[in-house]
Amino acid sequence: MHKFLESKQDFSNWVKSKIVNNHFFEDGTDYILLNNIVEQTGRGGHNRIDYALTINTAKKVSMSEQTEKGDQARDYFLRCEQFVKNSVPQLPDFTNPAIAARAWADEVEQKALAEHQCKKLSETILDQAPMIAAHKRIAVAEGSLNMTASAKHLQIRPIEIKRILISNKWIYRRAGNKNWLGYQDKIQQGLIEHKITIVSVDGNEKVYEQFRITPKGLIKLANMAQHGLEPAILN
Repeated sequence: MHKFLESKQDFSNWVKSKIVNNHFFEDGTDYILLNNIVEQTGRGGHNRIDYALTINTAKKVSMSEQTEKGDQARDYFLRCEQFVKNSVPQLPDFTNPAIAARAWADEVEQKALAEHQCKKLSETILDQAPMIAAHKRIAVAEGSLNMTASAKHLQIRPIEIKRILISNKWIYRRAGNKNWLGYQDKIQQGLIEHKITIVSVDGNEKVYEQFRITPKGLIKLANMAQHGLEPAILN
């Protein structure tokens, strides 16, 4: 919530001024503290305190921001509040056997539907997992990368990424030229770009042209590698 509201205060000061030290909010009623141990690589660690808010508290905090983001958050929590109110079930008259039987049948149908939706959701999550993993792999990559650096970020061998690039017609070589270049359609799609480097050798300037893989291209290659598809069908 603090991140969404784009507050200029750091989280610690923001949560104290808006919630903890706010006399309108009571610990245990309007919010609760969640203490977590944050693991660190290397030595030591530090405690982090997160807070779980009620919908009403979150709505009031959003309103106090008095910004466009605050208004958006407030409207969201109002919709959540309305959803909860509309979701309160009306109990049937269980003294009437027919109504009780229908209520039982409806409950069985709803349970079956919920199980089906849960299964579909699980399948969707599993299907999207490779793409999520692919995005995580390249989260640290900035700008375009050469073939070796791209292979490192994708956690595959350079020879493998070269095979994929050649087989799927991402790169080619001109006759008599040892440098790899990107196909024009891949450049137009924003998957590859060319970098021109001028090098002075014995007083003579030589121009070297090198293809580089863009972040967009890296994402597509990551998805290819994650799915483990054959290069011939990865166009």
